[in-house]
Amino acid sequence: MLDEEAKSKVSSSMLFRRLSADHLEQVYVRAVVVNLEDGDMLFNQQDPAKRFYLVQSGQIKLFSMS
Repeated sequence: MLDEEAKSKVSSSMLFRRLSADHLEQVYVRAVVVNLEDGDMLFNQQDPAKRFYLVQSGQIKLFSMS
C-alpha cells in the first residue's frame, strides 16, 4: 500500500488525475514503490511489458542494445 505522499503524487499525475476515488483506490492497492540507486536497472530490454512506472523524482535513462 502506498503512503499518503505517494498517493498524492499518483492522483495529481496527468495519467491519473481524472480518475474517481474508487478507481484511484484500485491503483493504490496494486502500486509498489521502487527505490533505485544511481546506475540501477529498472528493467531490461527483453522483459515482458507487464507494468508501467511513474517516476516520482529523478530521471530514467532509456537505451536500446543492438
